[in-house]
Amino acid sequence: MKTTEIAGAIDCIGGKSLEAAVNILHRVKGKGTIATTIGGVDNPLEGIEIGRTFVTTLEDNAVGRAVYVRYMEKALAAGTFRPAPKPIVYGEGLESVQGAIDRLREGFSAAKVVVTL
Repeated sequence: MKTTEIAGAIDCIGGKSLEAAVNILHRVKGKGTIATTIGGVDNPLEGIEIGRTFVTTLEDNAVGRAVYVRYMEKALAAGTFRPAPKPIVYGEGLESVQGAIDRLREGFSAAKVVVTL
């Protein structure tokens, strides 16, 4: 397995996804911090810091600046960051929102549903 250096992770779901983020960070160089909306885990692994953040303030704090100002634009342009999973565009306009929400309730695995406005 190739070892990659990483600065940290953002977890907006919690539960098993937070555990997965901890396990991924444990296997890479750099370790770093996980910013989560849910809270920490009982026993984070050595070298991994877990901090709670309120999502609506993410753009105005140090995590938001690190991700959106110093990293994301350059990484997208260079192709070193590829958004995943690919979005499923459900429809266009506000009239498509309820159908997209109903589809989400049916369940998805590793998918993001998007309605363009």
